Amino acid sequence: MQRLLAKIAVVGLPNAGKSTLVNAIVGRKVSIVSQKAHTTRSVVMAVLTANQSQLVFYDTPGVVSQNESRQLKLPRPLIVAPRTAMQECTQTMLVLDTQRAQTENRIVLPPAVAFQNHEGRSEDAGSGAKLPTVLVLNKVDSLKHKPRLLEFTKQAKKMLHKTHDIKQVFFTSATKGDGVQALRSYLMTTAQPGDWLFKAGEVAHRDSSLCCSLLLHNFYSLNTCQLSPGGQWNCQ
Repeated sequence: MQRLLAKIAVVGLPNAGKSTLVNAIVGRKVSIVSQKAHTTRSVVMAVLTANQSQLVFYDTPGVVSQNESRQLKLPRPLIVAPRTAMQECTQTMLVLDTQRAQTENRIVLPPAVAFQNHEGRSEDAGSGAKLPTVLVLNKVDSLKHKPRLLEFTKQAKKMLHKTHDIKQVFFTSATKGDGVQALRSYLMTTAQPGDWLFKAGEVAHRDSSLCCSLLLHNFYSLNTCQLSPGGQWNCQ
């Protein structure tokens, strides 16, 4: 049987729940999860293979504005990683934080710089093409009034319509698993004929080092350590 492949760039603001959602979809803890912003320091390629289909998720660092990147002195690879992943992948999974939307009374999107090329223009500029996008409103378990989901969805679609081709919208709670199965099933249907990037059974692009990172992260988090913008742990 013919093999199928889908490469998915997972993009969103810091702490939108991207890594938690990827872990839930894959069914394994392949990405570091933390309440602290900028825990994901580089692109983690998480893999889900089922039957003849393989999904490869490019779990990217949270998108920041140029001003914020200068203030935090973030390294350039971390800043450009989301845009590079979107260029590499066949579709984008844009994860939005409904908990933050509820607090700020509006949906908050990543800065426009995430969707621009190296010349500062939108990726669709001049070509008319839009980014194929699956819109995911995450942390829905935190909403006190569920009808607000429709309001937030309309806001997001209106703000994204010039640059994104919204294929589907999903409401999820990555921590509780709500909506994850429906999202996983849909993504499987988007796989197209192509050679797999990983062997069956592989779940990440660097299993051994990632496991070490997860262990170290959990240890240091329990010992009041902080991760500096330069990627170093500072412990008290």
